[in-house]
Amino acid sequence: AACSGQYVGLLRVAPLPRQPRIGLIAVRGEYRRRGIAEALLAEVLDSAYRRGIAWMAAEVKQSNQAAIALFEGVGARRTGSNLELVLR
Repeated sequence: AACSGQYVGLLRVAPLPRQPRIGLIAVRGEYRRRGIAEALLAEVLDSAYRRGIAWMAAEVKQSNQAAIALFEGVGARRTGSNLELVLR
């Protein structure tokens, strides 16, 4: 994500053969709480869905309540100690 020519956020996906994995979502501090991470996640999930990918994995630390809220807000569910995204 960019604003005024500066990078303000990014999302990295590792395209593993059996299980695509969201490896990182980051937004610069001064740009947080503006919906940037949610927009990045929505774009990636939509693109994956259009390619026929039914689910993705992500690991979120239990102490990272903002990330947990972000993922659960888009429909992720916990599987053991992980969150699982099912694209529908």
